[in-house]
Amino acid sequence: MKKTTTLFFLLLSLLSGTAFSQNLPHWLTEEERLQLPNYLLRNDGIRGTDPPSFVPRASAEWEEIQGLTITW
Repeated sequence: MKKTTTLFFLLLSLLSGTAFSQNLPHWLTEEERLQLPNYLLRNDGIRGTDPPSFVPRASAEWEEIQGLTITW
């Protein structure tokens, strides 16, 4: 049983090493290089937002909430 478990984990570690590899370039491709000037001209997200029209209130540490939004 111990040999079977050891063999299983050994094979799993050997096979999983190649399963997630991707051959993606670490530089700009020719298509990306052609699109770069248009990408740099876009300034949609650069402008800041206006402050709220009310005084924001910080919530307490254990205050109940109805919803939570997390963005990346």
